[in-house]
Amino acid sequence: MPLWFEAIRLTAGVAGTEPLVVPVATVPVESLQGGELLSGLVENASELVASPSEDELLTAAELMPVSEVVPEHQGGPDDTDALLAMMGFVGEEAEENPPSVGTYDPGEAFWQWLLDGCRSGSLILNKPDGRIHLVAGYVFLRAPGIFHQFLTETNAPKENKPSLQKAFERLGHHRQDNGTMYTCHLYQNEQREGRFQKLSGYLVLASKIFTGDNNPGDNTLLVVI
Repeated sequence: MPLWFEAIRLTAGVAGTEPLVVPVATVPVESLQGGELLSGLVENASELVASPSEDELLTAAELMPVSEVVPEHQGGPDDTDALLAMMGFVGEEAEENPPSVGTYDPGEAFWQWLLDGCRSGSLILNKPDGRIHLVAGYVFLRAPGIFHQFLTETNAPKENKPSLQKAFERLGHHRQDNGTMYTCHLYQNEQREGRFQKLSGYLVLASKIFTGDNNPGDNTLLVVI
């Protein structure tokens, strides 16, 4: 039966007695041995997953930005020092530079007390039994009495006198061209005759303590020996 007649018959709804058969072309296929097939697959797979050569890697690294090859150091707190500190270890820098702590300097405290007392008048000068006298442009500080007076007025222990005196000497405010301490004679009259009291102490330039016209003047009963 012609194919066009069968198509008209199907369109018209007429049931056919013979099924439609579509011819299929036969394609010859060469048989492949199992070894050859696997060999071909392995060769193709090796080409697909082959690693790049060393030259290719070097070229890629040269073209890649440095920031991607070597990531920048991310700034952040270093916990190493803190951990070492917790374990009782101290770095060399911390040992060489210990934290500064406010310390009491008895020499500076005495010097400030002397300046304030002389300028304000709370410390009486040129008294026969006093510890501070003016002579020849200098302030004579009678020792050790002046240091005992400071310790008493500041409620400091009396046994601190030796360290206080040394701390004052380290400041270098006193005259030292003829030794550290000087000797003076304190007479009972202005003629500087008769009996006298021998005193020892320090000589400090009056200009270091007094400013302007507040210098009360020399003690006429005192002579530096």
